[in-house]
Amino acid sequence: MNIAFDLDGTLITAKERQSSLLLATAKAHGITFDVNLAWEMKRAGANNLVVLNKFGVDEFIAAKIDTAWRCQIESAYWLSIDRVYSDVVDFLQDLKACGAVLHLITARKNKYLLHQQLCRLGLFGVFSSITCVAPFGAVAEKARVLSEINPVCFIGDSETDFNSAVLAEVSFHGVSTGQRSKEYLKSLGVVDVVESLNSLFPVLTKILKH
Repeated sequence: MNIAFDLDGTLITAKERQSSLLLATAKAHGITFDVNLAWEMKRAGANNLVVLNKFGVDEFIAAKIDTAWRCQIESAYWLSIDRVYSDVVDFLQDLKACGAVLHLITARKNKYLLHQQLCRLGLFGVFSSITCVAPFGAVAEKARVLSEINPVCFIGDSETDFNSAVLAEVSFHGVSTGQRSKEYLKSLGVVDVVESLNSLFPVLTKILKH
């Protein structure tokens, strides 16, 4: 039985790379801000431009910072900051032991660096398939892959994941560990939002038994 997962914020950390890079690119323009507050804004639905605007950054400078951020967010250096959440490896292995076939669907620009990172984090061999879709048009592309895999559910941390699942008519489980908060996901209509993957284990094993 197939189960599909998003990567960033769902299985691996999201805050450290995103926040540290945003602060670094802002500092290059002589701007600093409260990183934790910025991350909470993003968790509540804001993008980089909105966050910078809230801190009073000029729109032109904010656009330059955001462009620099987007150019570097998937560089080897910044990807090296990512870590697997502590409960993830055991969770995935336990699911496989129960008969689940695991699939990874993530939006990244560089497939090679993605595979390199998954190997470094010990996740590459866990999945039966690893699909890297372009960030632009990620909803439609993830939905297409979901339709092909036909999983019992898709597990992710953002509105992109949720909208992809809705488009593909696949059940969605949201986790509030990453890009978006539980409150924000709920406001979008996500019914099932948990604070850790382990919380989903009883639900998923019940599905696998039927």
